[in-house]
Amino acid sequence: MPSTLSDFTSAAVAAPDDFIVGYDTATLNGERRWTLSTIANAVSGIMQPALQSLVTQQTITLAAPTGTVAYFASQTAPLGWEDCDGAVITTALGASYTAIRNYLIAGGSKFGSSGADPRLPNLHGQFIRSFDTTGLIDNITVDGAIALNAAIITGLDATSEIPFLTIGDRILTCDRAELLGAVITAIGTTTVTIDKTATAADAALNVTFARGFGNKQVDTFEKHDHQASAEIKGGTTAGANFFAANTNGITPRAGNGVTNTVTIENAGYRTETRPKNIALLACIKL
Repeated sequence: MPSTLSDFTSAAVAAPDDFIVGYDTATLNGERRWTLSTIANAVSGIMQPALQSLVTQQTITLAAPTGTVAYFASQTAPLGWEDCDGAVITTALGASYTAIRNYLIAGGSKFGSSGADPRLPNLHGQFIRSFDTTGLIDNITVDGAIALNAAIITGLDATSEIPFLTIGDRILTCDRAELLGAVITAIGTTTVTIDKTATAADAALNVTFARGFGNKQVDTFEKHDHQASAEIKGGTTAGANFFAANTNGITPRAGNGVTNTVTIENAGYRTETRPKNIALLACIKL
């Protein structure tokens, strides 16, 4: 153990039976002594920085546990974090490899995998929506228009239903109780495959699919109507004979010189629907 204060440095090597005592500036019989009276004198300026660093790292770990996702005002992930870019977890992450790998595997590797290694979520250009654990808000309902054949549900609409279903979505409500909780494992043009089989076929099922955790949804608009007004001029026939009845509205009679073609220009359109936003870097805690 160091015998003087000048010997007490970060380079000093402790023996197995060493213990820390304080250095007393008082003298006894002309000599300075190591005592238990002033421990702080011995460690001040030497152990404090290391202890402070350890406490800081532990505080950060407790405040942001493995798997935490946060946004940063930088193009580079800070120390201990990784860009949410969909990359495969590899040993290049060093000591953090095991923790984040086990965390994602425990969650079901919902963001994909390569072999036995899971992928990070890919949040590039994406907005986050909180997972609806109840399925009562984030869902899609199909009423009486689909059929069941073994574990394949058929009759789904290719444009208004299939695009809004994803692998991992689960059946929240269904006419057949044995299908409750079934998960979509594959999606076809007008069909989905689930991981359960009903006891009998059914040609008119009512099903509500609740969104699965970690799934990516396509952009869409809520169903709504637009009201448009137009003035039609011209033609050779007046009065009640000017228009003919039509299930979708009114149609000019043939030969009266009137056209009912309406052109709506998509001014200022882009390839996606989005609100105003600011781009920040999404990262996950390792």
